[in-house]
Amino acid sequence: MTANQEKLERGVSAHRAGRVDEARQIYLELLSSDPENIDANYLLGLVLWGQGALREAIWHLATATVLSPGNHLYRFQLGQAYSQAGMNNAALTCLRKAVSLDESKPKYRYGLALLLQNMQRWDEAVQEYRKALGLDPGNASAHNNLGNCLSTLGAYDESIHHLSKVVELDPDNASGYGNLASVLHKVGRFDAARANYNRGLALQPDSVVLHFNFGNLLQSSHDYQGAIEQFRRTLEIDPTLASAWNNLGNTQKTLGYLSQASASLKRVIELEPDEAGLLSEAGAEESDPIAALEALAEESEEEDNRDKQDS
Repeated sequence: MTANQEKLERGVSAHRAGRVDEARQIYLELLSSDPENIDANYLLGLVLWGQGALREAIWHLATATVLSPGNHLYRFQLGQAYSQAGMNNAALTCLRKAVSLDESKPKYRYGLALLLQNMQRWDEAVQEYRKALGLDPGNASAHNNLGNCLSTLGAYDESIHHLSKVVELDPDNASGYGNLASVLHKVGRFDAARANYNRGLALQPDSVVLHFNFGNLLQSSHDYQGAIEQFRRTLEIDPTLASAWNNLGNTQKTLGYLSQASASLKRVIELEPDEAGLLSEAGAEESDPIAALEALAEESEEEDNRDKQDS
């Protein structure tokens, strides 16, 4: 065994034992005398990546890939690193090459599909998710992402099929129930959507996303009191969510709770002054959000005065 081979084994041993700083130092020492050592470049790249030094990691992963161009694992890992760095075109080239080098690996197909989804190349993502599921039909994440892509493309029935598969494979997946409920909402299946939001919230009762989207469903189905309850619960968890204040205010206005609506919509302006155009949905004629809020406050005051006169 050569000295470099002995160093590599010590580095791998430290790496496997979780002593990553020690492993990093050993790999660096090895590369100082043998800069084209493929294994050391690849393993150092993984260590650096795990430590957050992504640019340096990419350098070493790319070096290993150039030195061993037929290694599909190196291509895949380099593609994943490029993707994390936001270098999508480079990532796409690497992941496609990894797939072409070994078409039997479902995680390669899944990684490629996920990148295409993140790039909003929906049709291509759908094709790759289908191929990934052909290799691994029990991958709940692939069913979930495929369902979301299909929903984006308007293929709701097929989307519901795959999102239903998610909760069948992983019945404790709270976000899976939420994603399914969201598509059921889009197609007007309100009762089924409500049931799935309730299942998701039973698993994850403090989910802002689930409470907020459930509120939107209830608002759409004219259960305004239920919607108010869900938006209030959303804001108990995240009081800075301007869209929840906006939807709460609009729902309160629908029910005639004008003072409460005015206060809720005022929070939208305080939290997101640049997004205050949301207030146009409050029903006021003014295009200026401040004027819209003032009009709502005046309407509220007039309502209070009428109530006093009636009494």
